[in-house]
Amino acid sequence: MKKQLLALCLPLVLATSSFSANAAMLLGFDAGVYVWQSETTGTAGSIDATGLDGDNTVSYFAFEHPIPFVPNVKLQISDMAVGTGASLVDLSHVDSILYYEILDNFVSVDVGLTARAFDGSYDSAAFTDTAYLLYASAEVIVPITGLSVGMEMSKDIGLDDNGINDLKIRVRYELLAGVGVELGQRTVTMDLKESLPNTNNLEFDGTYLALTYTF
Repeated sequence: MKKQLLALCLPLVLATSSFSANAAMLLGFDAGVYVWQSETTGTAGSIDATGLDGDNTVSYFAFEHPIPFVPNVKLQISDMAVGTGASLVDLSHVDSILYYEILDNFVSVDVGLTARAFDGSYDSAAFTDTAYLLYASAEVIVPITGLSVGMEMSKDIGLDDNGINDLKIRVRYELLAGVGVELGQRTVTMDLKESLPNTNNLEFDGTYLALTYTF
Protein backbone atom coordinates (compact mmCIF):
# COMPACT_ATOMS: atom_id res chain seq x y z
CA MET A 1 0.00 0.00 0.00
CA LYS A 2 2.80 2.44 0.88
CA LYS A 3 4.49 1.74 -2.43
CA GLN A 4 1.23 2.38 -4.25
CA LEU A 5 0.67 5.66 -2.42
CA LEU A 6 4.24 6.68 -3.20
CA ALA A 7 3.72 5.81 -6.86
CA LEU A 8 0.58 7.96 -6.93
CA CYS A 9 2.06 10.90 -5.03
CA LEU A 10 5.41 11.11 -6.77
CA PRO A 11 4.05 12.36 -10.12
CA LEU A 12 1.97 14.97 -8.30
CA VAL A 13 5.01 16.21 -6.34
CA LEU A 14 7.09 16.37 -9.51
CA ALA A 15 4.34 18.19 -11.38
CA THR A 16 3.93 20.70 -8.55
CA SER A 17 7.67 21.29 -8.39
CA SER A 18 7.81 21.72 -12.15
CA PHE A 19 4.91 24.19 -12.08
CA SER A 20 6.57 26.23 -9.32
CA ALA A 21 9.86 26.33 -11.21
CA ASN A 22 8.14 27.36 -14.44
CA ALA A 23 6.12 30.04 -12.61
CA ALA A 24 9.31 31.44 -11.12
CA MET A 25 10.84 31.58 -14.62
CA LEU A 26 7.77 33.06 -16.31
CA LEU A 27 6.45 35.49 -13.70
CA GLY A 28 8.40 38.13 -11.83
CA PHE A 29 7.64 40.48 -8.94
CA ASP A 30 9.76 43.32 -7.61
CA ALA A 31 8.56 45.40 -4.67
CA GLY A 32 10.13 47.80 -2.24
CA VAL A 33 9.76 50.74 0.09
CA TYR A 34 12.38 53.33 0.90
CA VAL A 35 13.05 56.46 2.91
CA TRP A 36 14.55 59.23 0.82
CA GLN A 37 16.38 62.07 2.60
CA SER A 38 16.22 64.84 0.03
CA GLU A 39 17.50 68.39 -0.09
CA THR A 40 15.93 70.95 -2.38
CA THR A 41 17.08 73.82 -4.57
CA GLY A 42 15.18 76.10 -6.94
CA THR A 43 11.80 77.80 -6.68
CA ALA A 44 8.18 76.68 -6.56
CA GLY A 45 5.95 79.63 -7.34
CA SER A 46 7.09 82.38 -4.97
CA ILE A 47 8.77 79.92 -2.57
CA ASP A 48 12.54 79.72 -2.54
CA ALA A 49 12.94 76.02 -1.83
CA THR A 50 16.72 76.09 -1.51
CA GLY A 51 17.79 74.47 1.75
CA LEU A 52 14.46 72.81 2.49
CA ASP A 53 14.76 69.13 3.32
CA GLY A 54 12.48 66.23 4.13
CA ASP A 55 12.27 62.52 4.84
CA ASN A 56 10.20 61.33 1.90
CA THR A 57 8.87 57.80 1.44
CA VAL A 58 8.56 55.88 -1.82
CA SER A 59 6.94 52.50 -2.45
CA TYR A 60 6.76 50.51 -5.67
CA PHE A 61 5.56 47.22 -7.13
CA ALA A 62 6.43 45.72 -10.53
CA PHE A 63 4.89 42.70 -12.23
CA GLU A 64 6.47 40.90 -15.21
CA HIS A 65 4.91 38.19 -17.36
CA PRO A 66 5.71 36.20 -20.54
CA ILE A 67 2.75 37.30 -22.70
CA PRO A 68 4.09 38.60 -26.05
CA PHE A 69 3.53 42.28 -26.95
CA VAL A 70 1.78 43.00 -23.63
CA PRO A 71 3.89 45.39 -21.52
CA ASN A 72 4.94 44.73 -17.97
CA VAL A 73 3.55 47.00 -15.27
CA LYS A 74 5.13 49.01 -12.48
CA LEU A 75 3.38 51.29 -9.98
CA GLN A 76 5.40 53.73 -7.86
CA ILE A 77 4.09 56.12 -5.21
CA SER A 78 6.39 58.99 -4.19
CA ASP A 79 5.55 61.07 -1.12
CA MET A 80 7.62 64.15 -2.00
CA ALA A 81 7.17 67.09 0.34
CA VAL A 82 9.67 69.47 1.93
CA GLY A 83 9.31 72.46 4.22
CA THR A 84 6.39 73.37 6.48
CA GLY A 85 3.60 75.91 6.70
CA ALA A 86 3.78 78.66 4.07
CA SER A 87 7.04 77.14 2.79
CA LEU A 88 5.57 73.67 2.16
CA VAL A 89 6.37 72.29 -1.27
CA ASP A 90 4.45 69.08 -1.94
CA LEU A 91 4.96 67.41 -5.32
CA SER A 92 3.81 63.93 -4.37
CA HIS A 93 2.92 61.78 -7.37
CA VAL A 94 2.01 58.33 -8.64
CA ASP A 95 3.91 56.79 -11.55
CA SER A 96 2.07 54.27 -13.74
CA ILE A 97 4.75 52.62 -15.88
CA LEU A 98 4.32 50.29 -18.86
CA TYR A 99 7.58 48.75 -20.05
CA TYR A 100 9.17 45.98 -22.07
CA GLU A 101 12.11 43.84 -20.97
CA ILE A 102 14.79 44.03 -23.66
CA LEU A 103 17.41 41.93 -21.86
CA ASP A 104 17.00 39.54 -18.94
CA ASN A 105 20.14 37.79 -17.73
CA PHE A 106 23.08 38.95 -15.65
CA VAL A 107 22.40 42.20 -17.47
CA SER A 108 18.78 43.37 -17.72
CA VAL A 109 17.41 46.36 -19.62
CA ASP A 110 13.84 47.73 -19.60
CA VAL A 111 12.30 50.54 -21.66
CA GLY A 112 8.82 52.03 -21.57
CA LEU A 113 6.56 54.98 -20.81
CA THR A 114 5.48 56.61 -17.55
CA ALA A 115 2.33 58.57 -16.73
CA ARG A 116 3.18 60.70 -13.68
CA ALA A 117 0.10 62.01 -11.88
CA PHE A 118 0.87 64.85 -9.45
CA ASP A 119 -1.37 65.51 -6.46
CA GLY A 120 0.24 68.13 -4.23
CA SER A 121 0.39 71.81 -3.40
CA TYR A 122 2.77 74.74 -3.05
CA ASP A 123 2.59 78.52 -2.88
CA SER A 124 -0.85 78.14 -1.22
CA ALA A 125 -2.30 76.48 -4.32
CA ALA A 126 -3.19 72.90 -5.15
CA PHE A 127 -1.19 71.31 -7.95
CA THR A 128 -2.64 68.46 -9.99
CA ASP A 129 -1.25 67.51 -13.38
CA THR A 130 -0.17 64.48 -15.40
CA ALA A 131 3.15 64.36 -17.21
CA TYR A 132 4.28 61.72 -19.71
CA LEU A 133 7.86 60.47 -19.53
CA LEU A 134 10.20 58.05 -21.24
CA TYR A 135 11.29 55.28 -18.88
CA ALA A 136 14.48 53.18 -18.91
CA SER A 137 16.24 50.98 -16.38
CA ALA A 138 19.32 48.75 -16.38
CA GLU A 139 20.79 46.30 -13.88
CA VAL A 140 23.99 44.28 -13.68
CA ILE A 141 24.07 41.26 -11.32
CA VAL A 142 27.42 40.29 -9.83
CA PRO A 143 27.35 36.45 -9.85
CA ILE A 144 27.46 34.54 -6.53
CA THR A 145 27.81 37.69 -4.40
CA GLY A 146 24.12 38.66 -4.08
CA LEU A 147 25.10 42.15 -5.25
CA SER A 148 23.64 44.09 -8.13
CA VAL A 149 24.06 47.65 -9.39
CA GLY A 150 21.46 49.50 -11.38
CA MET A 151 20.01 52.73 -12.62
CA GLU A 152 16.54 53.99 -13.46
CA MET A 153 15.64 57.08 -15.45
CA SER A 154 12.48 58.93 -16.45
CA LYS A 155 12.51 61.97 -18.73
CA ASP A 156 9.81 64.14 -20.28
CA ILE A 157 9.05 63.37 -23.92
CA GLY A 158 8.26 66.93 -25.00
CA LEU A 159 4.48 66.71 -25.32
CA ASP A 160 4.08 69.85 -23.20
CA ASP A 161 6.14 72.61 -21.58
CA ASN A 162 6.98 70.58 -18.48
CA GLY A 163 10.64 69.60 -18.10
CA ILE A 164 11.23 66.60 -15.82
CA ASN A 165 14.33 64.49 -15.24
CA ASP A 166 14.31 61.69 -12.66
CA LEU A 167 17.49 59.63 -12.13
CA LYS A 168 18.11 56.88 -9.59
CA ILE A 169 21.40 55.00 -9.12
CA ARG A 170 21.60 52.16 -6.62
CA VAL A 171 23.39 49.14 -5.17
CA ARG A 172 21.31 46.17 -3.93
CA TYR A 173 22.31 43.25 -1.74
CA GLU A 174 20.11 40.15 -1.42
CA LEU A 175 20.00 38.99 2.18
CA LEU A 176 17.85 35.87 1.95
CA ALA A 177 15.34 34.30 -0.48
CA GLY A 178 14.61 37.44 -2.47
CA VAL A 179 14.67 39.87 0.48
CA GLY A 180 17.27 42.58 0.06
CA VAL A 181 18.47 46.02 1.07
CA GLU A 182 19.22 48.82 -1.33
CA LEU A 183 21.26 52.02 -1.02
CA GLY A 184 20.98 54.65 -3.70
CA GLN A 185 20.85 58.24 -4.86
CA ARG A 186 17.78 59.83 -6.48
CA THR A 187 17.73 63.22 -8.17
CA VAL A 188 14.53 64.76 -9.56
CA THR A 189 14.55 68.10 -11.40
CA MET A 190 11.30 69.75 -12.45
CA ASP A 191 10.43 72.82 -14.49
CA LEU A 192 6.65 72.66 -14.38
CA LYS A 193 5.15 75.24 -16.73
CA GLU A 194 1.81 73.75 -17.73
CA SER A 195 -0.14 74.76 -14.62
CA LEU A 196 0.14 77.66 -12.23
CA PRO A 197 2.07 78.15 -10.06
CA ASN A 198 5.22 77.26 -12.02
CA THR A 199 8.49 75.84 -10.75
CA ASN A 200 11.94 76.88 -11.88
CA ASN A 201 14.97 74.55 -11.65
CA LEU A 202 13.32 72.80 -8.72
CA GLU A 203 15.45 69.84 -7.67
CA PHE A 204 15.00 67.13 -5.04
CA ASP A 205 18.28 65.33 -4.43
CA GLY A 206 19.47 62.87 -1.78
CA THR A 207 20.27 59.34 -0.70
CA TYR A 208 17.76 56.64 0.16
CA LEU A 209 17.70 53.29 1.94
CA ALA A 210 15.23 50.62 0.83
CA LEU A 211 13.91 47.22 1.82
CA THR A 212 13.15 45.14 -1.29
CA TYR A 213 11.66 41.82 -2.32
CA THR A 214 12.23 40.13 -5.68
CA PHE A 215 10.65 36.91 -6.93
